[in-house]
Amino acid sequence: VIIDVGGVLVRTSSRSSRQKWERYLKLAAGKLDEIVFGCPAATLSTLGKVTQGAVWANVQSILNITDNQLVDLISDFWRYDFVDMQLVSVLLALRPKYSTYILSNAWEGTRSILSQKYNIVEGKTVDRLFFSYELGLAKPDPNIFKTVSRMINLEFDKIMFIDDFDENIKAANDLGMKTIHFKDPELVVSILKGMIC
Repeated sequence: VIIDVGGVLVRTSSRSSRQKWERYLKLAAGKLDEIVFGCPAATLSTLGKVTQGAVWANVQSILNITDNQLVDLISDFWRYDFVDMQLVSVLLALRPKYSTYILSNAWEGTRSILSQKYNIVEGKTVDRLFFSYELGLAKPDPNIFKTVSRMINLEFDKIMFIDDFDENIKAANDLGMKTIHFKDPELVVSILKGMIC
């Protein structure tokens, strides 16, 4: 079982602290997320080419805010992110019957953040963690799935892949993986519990 992090294991319960900044900066609703995740440095960090600090420096430049404002913005941006402990519990219960993995498009440094902030640890929460910034490849590029398949020594038809983005699910399906499109957390938990029996 291979599962995504952002939007799946870790989700945002409220955008209120981000909306506060959108009002302050006179941005359209949802624009802050677009700037943060869509800025040029974010793409480069996802591929391991620049640090996470470079992403926020890029955001600061785009928004034209001070250093102190940037510190507050970063804190507010992640304020309502949480780890789905029910989903983590099911992943733990899947082992040792199934091998479990994380595959995430993520900025440089995410491995340590997941460990320190959310206690998501390789060999404990799941068997292995795979991040785009470490592999130099990002979903939905088929090559990232091929690379991970080789590294875990499993054929595609032996893999269940869980993700929230349509394009990532399609890419995995095209390679022959079984997939769960993550839309309803309770449904996904129910499906995974059914695999344990």
